[in-house]
Amino acid sequence: SYLIFIDGFAKDQILLYVIERLQNLKKEEISADFIAKLIQSEIAYIEVDTFNTLEPMKTSVLSGGAALLIDGENEGIILDVREYPVRSPQEPDLEKVTRGSRDGLVETIIFNTTLIRRRLRDPNLIFELKNVGSQSRTDVAIGYIDNVVDHKLLGELKNKLDEIDVNALVMAEKTLEELLIKKKWYNPLPQVRFTERPDVVAAHLLEGHIAIIVDTSPSVILLPVT
Repeated sequence: SYLIFIDGFAKDQILLYVIERLQNLKKEEISADFIAKLIQSEIAYIEVDTFNTLEPMKTSVLSGGAALLIDGENEGIILDVREYPVRSPQEPDLEKVTRGSRDGLVETIIFNTTLIRRRLRDPNLIFELKNVGSQSRTDVAIGYIDNVVDHKLLGELKNKLDEIDVNALVMAEKTLEELLIKKKWYNPLPQVRFTERPDVVAAHLLEGHIAIIVDTSPSVILLPVT
């Protein structure tokens, strides 16, 4: 068997656990439907999936996952073992307050969705994950509250994201804004708002706004601006 991952992206403890479980397997335990049995009994991990083509495997490994290939099997296993370097949440320099929370968003998309969901424990709060950029495959999350959002605007936004044809989001949310809102003439009024505060994002979501979170950036796009 082969365990494929990028050093520095993956959690060492989980990888060691997987290797240890594989080493303890006996030959007679390897039988039909081995992949399904392996997932259920030997590597029962919260984020596990299978693949049978190379494309999802490459995307997963380059995003920080690990791929497990086993001789003689026509399927492989993808393990979500991502662990990105991250700084602790700090109050944004440009949005300081005298009262209220002092934490701010960071550069990791999963941590940012957690900071927002900590303030909105609403089952209607949804984060949809998309990949933008043919080469960068940047994670972009669309956040909204399902029972208050303008679904027509949400649908238009999703279509625009799906239609974006670019190699990479070089400047993260700034590049994405330029691609989403193509300005034909100068408009002095802002069409989106940026914030690095999770409490501001939560407040706008409650009003029916949409939040766009881009991985590698602490700045969230809020729209529409009224």
